Amino acid sequence: MPVLSVIVPFHNVEKYIGPCLDSIAAQTLQEMEVICVDDGSADQGAAVVESRLGDDPRLTLIRQDNHGVGHARNVGVRRATGEYLAFVDGDDTVPRDAFKRLVSSLEDTGSDLACGNVMRLYRNLLVPSWAHREAFARPARRTHITRHPLLIRDRMLWNKVYRRSFWDAQGLSFPERMYEDQPVAMAAHIGARSVDVLARVVYHWRHRDEPDASITQRRLEPGNLRDRLLSVLQTADLLAAGAPKLKPVFDRDTLDIDMAVAVEALAAMGEAADPGLADLAVRYLDGVSREAWQSLPFEQRLLVHLLHERRLGELAGLYAQAEDGRLRPKIGSVGLLRKRWYGRHPAMPGHLSEVSGELALQTRLVSVDWNDGVLHGSGRVAVGRFDVGELRRVRVRTWMQERGTGDVVPLSDEESVPVWESVEQEDGGGCRSTRSRSGSRSTPAPCRGGSSPGTATGT
Repeated sequence: MPVLSVIVPFHNVEKYIGPCLDSIAAQTLQEMEVICVDDGSADQGAAVVESRLGDDPRLTLIRQDNHGVGHARNVGVRRATGEYLAFVDGDDTVPRDAFKRLVSSLEDTGSDLACGNVMRLYRNLLVPSWAHREAFARPARRTHITRHPLLIRDRMLWNKVYRRSFWDAQGLSFPERMYEDQPVAMAAHIGARSVDVLARVVYHWRHRDEPDASITQRRLEPGNLRDRLLSVLQTADLLAAGAPKLKPVFDRDTLDIDMAVAVEALAAMGEAADPGLADLAVRYLDGVSREAWQSLPFEQRLLVHLLHERRLGELAGLYAQAEDGRLRPKIGSVGLLRKRWYGRHPAMPGHLSEVSGELALQTRLVSVDWNDGVLHGSGRVAVGRFDVGELRRVRVRTWMQERGTGDVVPLSDEESVPVWESVEQEDGGGCRSTRSRSGSRSTPAPCRGGSSPGTATGT
């Protein structure tokens, strides 16, 4: 019996399946079987695999009509005989010692699952995967997702080795749709007695060059969005039942990523969108806490709220404004000793309107020069992506900081009535900004020339 069964589903990846299999054949772990499942390819990918069968007895080719990657993986699992399971997509590659490290970790610890870090592969360039960078910054043995919550982002299938007895005991199998790996990966993390986390890179996740080549690159298609939302709902239910304390963490990421895709797709479709797509998004959003909603920036929160309310016509209009930089809600404050700030938009309910945590300054130094021995500067300050034109007064504190030594020279700390202007941003969008002068010296918005941004407060 082989130690490891590696399942490689593939569909129309003739250009990549050879390098994928080369990376598997070069593994330092030799005691394995490689089960390639051709999911109805229309190119010569199957021929590439077939040409290698005689040279590597560990290699098996299964052909089937196109039923999707989930079905192909289930077929591979049923054929597998190894003590451990691993999955590799036919357009990706695996570092030479990856399987050896993952299997050795499981044999040392007795854990049910071992997972490792990931790099994105852009042609011949490897860069860290943002989804995995934090979760795999440091190794951890015999841990669990409830003790290592950053693993909530480890929703991919292929940077892992699973103990086969654990897989079968959990009854794991793939939904036969796109985004099928997320609920399986999360079910494995939740169901495992313990998990090994490797900081070493164990997978190279390819970004393909062809337009619309991958599932994620076709994310705005209705069928793609439907499958994505179904996986979100399934994963949310898994967490609510098996790890409820992690549900808010999942929701924050999902609101930021998956709901952003849903907003973009449904805004493009507008009122012509299939009501069933909005229904799926609404079903998920119905279970999201106010705290998770508040994690979104106001602009995105407003757009997701319109999706939640099924107001797709308004969503389309506001999304266009946001894309053009024209969605600039006004802000106001409540309270004296502990002031809280709120965005104002007629479509946004009050309980979702607080923006106290996102009023970062956007600053630009416009000019600086010496005149009669005095340094004069001019600049502009904008407060996030908000229109603050209704503030009665503003306090701006500015300084210059020497880059080499860190020495700070205070410039001004004053309260005045701001002068508001509509100006063109460097990225082409518009903003409302303030200029405030103090005697012969203006208060700069020092984002260039070695200066540091000031702070501002207003009422």
